[in-house]
Amino acid sequence: MKYLCVINPISGDIRKKRLEKTLKEKYKENIDFIFWATKEFDIAKEVEKKISIINYNKIIICGGDGTINRVARALINKDIPLAIIPVGSGNGLARALNIPININKSLKLIDSGNLRKIDVGLINNSEIFLCTFGLGFDAYIAHEFAKSKKRGVFTYFKKVVKNVFTHKAQNFKIYIDNKEYNIKSFFINIANINQWGFNIKVAPKACVNDGLFDITIVKEFKYIELPYLVFMLLIGKLHLTHRSLYFKTNHVKIISPSKLCHYDGEAVEINDIVEIKVIPSGLTFITP
Repeated sequence: MKYLCVINPISGDIRKKRLEKTLKEKYKENIDFIFWATKEFDIAKEVEKKISIINYNKIIICGGDGTINRVARALINKDIPLAIIPVGSGNGLARALNIPININKSLKLIDSGNLRKIDVGLINNSEIFLCTFGLGFDAYIAHEFAKSKKRGVFTYFKKVVKNVFTHKAQNFKIYIDNKEYNIKSFFINIANINQWGFNIKVAPKACVNDGLFDITIVKEFKYIELPYLVFMLLIGKLHLTHRSLYFKTNHVKIISPSKLCHYDGEAVEINDIVEIKVIPSGLTFITP
């Protein structure tokens, strides 16, 4: 059995510092490592290079949703199972797949877990997402969060509180199942999994392998309604409020007034026209 491990030293918290030593002791000469030390380093290309030379049986990813995304780009429709050691910030994918956040438990899962196929989102026929794609307020917060030196839920919460009362809803044109919607939206979330991370379930009905996205659109609202909407989000019922629209589809096209977006928590800028499709069962993960 041969393993390839990717470690992101700068994602999430400090627990990852012990991982290299632990994995070396466990797998000895049967494991190779790639360290993603800078944003400029093309981790997907390095993984592609490694797997073209060596026949790895499993790939271990030590990081958060952003790290998993970068590694996964090299593995779409390849039958190499991925194991997650969740040491990122929100760890949305690990939580959605019921992978333990506890490092020791997730390490044991590498060799004892079950294989599970999941769908992948394809953005403008180039980028991918495994968790969520967002426009509007959550995209703006992702960009603000990316500027922070500190990570974690508290930093994210501070960014939300600081900006939620000043962010303005924007006009989006959305095409779903051959229907056009013109909506002034606070945010639009396209989900492959049920949450943003931190167990905040923005799309509680989402399933990772049903061949569909769950789209939550929060329309413009009065700020007096904000405590109610936040409460409904925290209990996983935001989609049931009168300010929300909820769709299931395998294809969506959006004309956005802003270039800011995020996918899998990573802040990026894109064209104003976004087309998203499903790649069914595009990846294999090791889960409980």
